[in-house]
Amino acid sequence: MYKKILLSSAIAVALGTSGFAQAITLDSDSTDAISYASEITVDGTSGTALANSTNQELAAPLGFRIAAGANRFIRIDLGADAEFDGTPTIVNSVPFQTDNIAAGGAGESFVIFEVTGTSTSGNAPAETVTVTPSTGITVFSESAVTATYALFETGAAAANAGTSLSTKTDTVYKFASGLATDVEDASEKEIDVATNSTEFTTATVTDSPIAALSIGAASGVLWTGGSAVTLSDMVTSATTLEVTGDFSAALDVNGVLDVTKVNLVNYGNVDTLTATKATFDLGTAALASVLTMTVDGTSTIAPISYTGLYNVTAASNSDLADKDLGTLSTLSKNGATANANLVLTPSTEGGVFKNFIRVSNTSSITGDVFMRVYNDLGESVPLDLSDIEGQSSNELIKNGSTALISVDAIYAAAQTKDSTFEVSGSGRNKLRLVIEGNFTTLSADNVSVSRDNQSFSTFQ
Repeated sequence: MYKKILLSSAIAVALGTSGFAQAITLDSDSTDAISYASEITVDGTSGTALANSTNQELAAPLGFRIAAGANRFIRIDLGADAEFDGTPTIVNSVPFQTDNIAAGGAGESFVIFEVTGTSTSGNAPAETVTVTPSTGITVFSESAVTATYALFETGAAAANAGTSLSTKTDTVYKFASGLATDVEDASEKEIDVATNSTEFTTATVTDSPIAALSIGAASGVLWTGGSAVTLSDMVTSATTLEVTGDFSAALDVNGVLDVTKVNLVNYGNVDTLTATKATFDLGTAALASVLTMTVDGTSTIAPISYTGLYNVTAASNSDLADKDLGTLSTLSKNGATANANLVLTPSTEGGVFKNFIRVSNTSSITGDVFMRVYNDLGESVPLDLSDIEGQSSNELIKNGSTALISVDAIYAAAQTKDSTFEVSGSGRNKLRLVIEGNFTTLSADNVSVSRDNQSFSTFQ
């Protein structure tokens, strides 16, 4: 007993719904083989039938003369777990006098035709024999299916697949992915360190593409009914596109994540947005688009990679699984970064140790220095180097270093910039610095002096 899902050109080449017969010529080069979607669920026990809905045919040269009135036997074998679904038919370019099925056919992996040479002059070797699987074939695996044509002198030789007068074998169909995805260079912008990493470079400073991708049905691949595969054959309306990365700067004027800040061209705004994931409810729709993120211009933009996942809910008779799209893009800064993760409590807040920062431009390019001051609650204030007492300019010459900058001066500059910023309210009263320069390499030394001024320590 066989469960049947029909293949439209098991032994043929046509991809469309044309009314013209299209034949696979058995010539061993497999160039005519037709592709069916590997996402089709194939029942290895009951079989999955694939329908011949567009009149495809198997063609081979007769290969050996049949004299007028002589009887010969033509055998077609299907390989790799395949069998004829309905009763196959045979025609010759110069019609045989008679043709009848002698064995095999529907429900079998072979068919033998007994043919009689035309009554006038017989049939020549160059004539073309065409066999059509009337309703298609049934397969039991996703192995490529071959078809073998053989001409025999006797019924016994044909029945036993013995020595033939002529034979041809070729691959007639195969399985290939019905899903086509592509990820291209997103042309993402760099994060501009001169804005304390709150904007991108170039004129439109608050937005950047973070993905250029396409998702759709592969061309030249068929589904079970013989039509070109579509996404709705493979997935349901519950299918989504998930992009994972850092969206924490995609905020509205109230500092709330804003779905209008993350969108796909020709699709629209993201359907669900968190700080780390954007989810688009694609359903069965194809996509060829650029994903853009717009930031608020005040929040820090993280240098991070964005990855994609086509999160599939498979359709009936489809075994398509989730598709990992890999890395879509990587945001990077147009300068160097150094971190000072343990900055001691300023003396104005009860600190007992003197703490200093020394910034070095270790590159051969002169550029500006910027920093962001964090307390232990994650609150922050952006500073230019010149905002700090004793620093007259943002510029730091190539291979040069700043003087020792006291943490007291850095903290005072932060409070001047934002009077609500403080360490004491954090409960842990330490600071952290992210220091950036618009040059290629940078380091930051964090030095603490003992209370008796006799020794010092460095922190990373």
